[in-house]
Amino acid sequence: MPVTVELDATKLIAAMKVVTDNLTKDMNTAAWKTARKGESLVAKDVVAELNVAQKTVKSAVKSSRKSAGYGGASVYLNVSNKIPLHLFKGTRVKKGTKKSPGGVTYKISKSKGKRFRRIAFPIEKWGNKIYIRGGLSAPRYPIYAMKGPSPWGWFVKNKRSPVLAKQLKEELKKQIEQRIIFLKKKTAGTLSWQTK
Repeated sequence: MPVTVELDATKLIAAMKVVTDNLTKDMNTAAWKTARKGESLVAKDVVAELNVAQKTVKSAVKSSRKSAGYGGASVYLNVSNKIPLHLFKGTRVKKGTKKSPGGVTYKISKSKGKRFRRIAFPIEKWGNKIYIRGGLSAPRYPIYAMKGPSPWGWFVKNKRSPVLAKQLKEELKKQIEQRIIFLKKKTAGTLSWQTK
């Protein structure tokens, strides 16, 4: 799921040409820093709605760049696996009995209330992951791990690519401007390590 960003950077490129003899390298640097920032932007966007830690989402976000020529850089949200339910603050409500099965509460969306899943249960020795049996009446049914949505699924379903593209466009402009300032200071010999 690559997101393409188009930026009219004619004036910025003209300004950069004045202070660099390797425009391709410096443009690639700005693009790479934008892509790395994009990883955090994607994760923050997802966890603004999904009730999970940002590091859980970040494991599915990757950035890449081309080493030769001006290839720019890309941010990818991998077609990731669904997030285990216990990471959505899943907790056991009560231990069940034969007449009244217990269950687990969990909260997937920050904008919605908690949910309850009857007959589900956490297993401590397996990292408190939440499981459910295939049936109520037969205690020997196999158990299945319960999972919530995947970061990729949420991102695609809610059509967040245009939002991310707008954020990356602003970030790319900012990175090019910062690169120009850096190169001007480097040329003038006024960087902190140059003046020591």
